[in-house]
Parts: sequence; C-alpha cells; structure tokens
Amino acid sequence: MLRMINKKTLIGLTLLIMLVVVVGRFHNKRNHHYTVDVINIEQGWGYNILCDNKLIIHQPYMPAKNGQFTFQNKYDAKKTGQLVVKKLQNSQSPRIRIDELDSIIKNSDKVTYQP
Repeated sequence: MLRMINKKTLIGLTLLIMLVVVVGRFHNKRNHHYTVDVINIEQGWGYNILCDNKLIIHQPYMPAKNGQFTFQNKYDAKKTGQLVVKKLQNSQSPRIRIDELDSIIKNSDKVTYQP
C-alpha cells in the first residue's frame, strides 16, 4: 500500500513539473517582444536583436562565416535577424547555420528590402 502511494505521488509530481514547464514556455513566448534593427556598418550592413527594447544581440557581421564579412544589403541583414527572432520565440538556440545564411543570401536578389 505504501509503495502504491509513493508511485502515485511520484507520477503526480512528474505531471505537475511537466505542466509548469509547458506553461512557463508559453508564458515566456507571449510576454517578450522581439525586434530586429538593421544597422549600417562602414563596409555594409548588420543587425541588432532587441527583447522588450533591450539589446540582446549585436551582430555587425554575418554569422556562421569565418572572418568579418558584413551583409551587402539591408534585406539579407533583416531576413537573418528575423530568423534569429523566430528561433528565440521557439525556445531554440539563436545560432545561424551556414546553410541557413546561404539560403537567405541566395534568395536576396529575388526580393527587395521592406523595412
């Protein structure tokens, strides 16, 4: 009988913890407002990510590239920053992979920049 109570208590606590985690993630997504600010660098473009008007990421150079290469246009910087925001909103690492960056840059000649 005692063993049965302990199992029920353990299952109950586990479910409670899972509920708190799920509600916490949902709550965090709803309460944070992310914005992308495109910034002009001497050699090109970069971006800043703000969370609730507070700077959390300053990215003057292309992520995932070796060296200090700036974006050649506002569109590429904005789209890359938007991908970072999407990842943050989904509780993912904000890191950009080289294939993601290449996809954005490859498609940039098809679309013009819209602020």
